Amino acid sequence: MDEKYANITKKGDNKNFCTCVDYECACNPAKCSLGCTPCVAKCLAENEIPACFFRKQEPDMDRKQDYTFEGFANFTLKHKKQG
Repeated sequence: MDEKYANITKKGDNKNFCTCVDYECACNPAKCSLGCTPCVAKCLAENEIPACFFRKQEPDMDRKQDYTFEGFANFTLKHKKQG
């Protein structure tokens, strides 16, 4: 595995990787020893995309988003970087 990903493969170390700012969420890796798994599982159960996928494109995004798959597609098209 690529060395730059080594820190996110260790159990419970996803808090160094997570970009979520919802620190009240019980699924946030900063509050959970299971890493990203609870967040991803919750989002998938709700047919949503985790916020980190949005933040990869727009780090300072408004938290009031449509987190559905369609909402993510629209967000991606809107924030597509040229180049």
